Amino acid sequence: MSLVVIQCLEELTNLIASVPQIQNKTFSVISEEDLLDKSRVTKLPSAGVYYSGLRSQGKAGDGLGTVAVFQVAVIFESKTVGNKNTQVEALELLESIRAVIRHTRSPSIHKWRFVNESSGIPLGNVMAYTQQWECPVILTN
Repeated sequence: MSLVVIQCLEELTNLIASVPQIQNKTFSVISEEDLLDKSRVTKLPSAGVYYSGLRSQGKAGDGLGTVAVFQVAVIFESKTVGNKNTQVEALELLESIRAVIRHTRSPSIHKWRFVNESSGIPLGNVMAYTQQWECPVILTN
């Protein structure tokens, strides 16, 4: 099962890295803080993908059906410069990320499922937005 989770993480990262605004600025990270550290050496926006765990599908049976949960964090400048509205830029990028992922299948052969999207707490002059995606995986060990 862990191999499938790793493959899912890599696939999700590659899908997001195909979005033009964040090409070469998408990382596999362990947390939003890790992404923030990596973003300090690259021009914003940037994106990070991290695994946030497994949860049961809640179905009766042998209990082997689970869902792997992944977070996609996007870091933006939160200070407005001139007439540029960074929130509009953020919303457009988040839509582009949803568009590139939806209707694709994960390495577990299941379609990616969009769960939610939210804005985070401003961190100095940056703001993080997150999306949660999940896909079914089967426990094998």
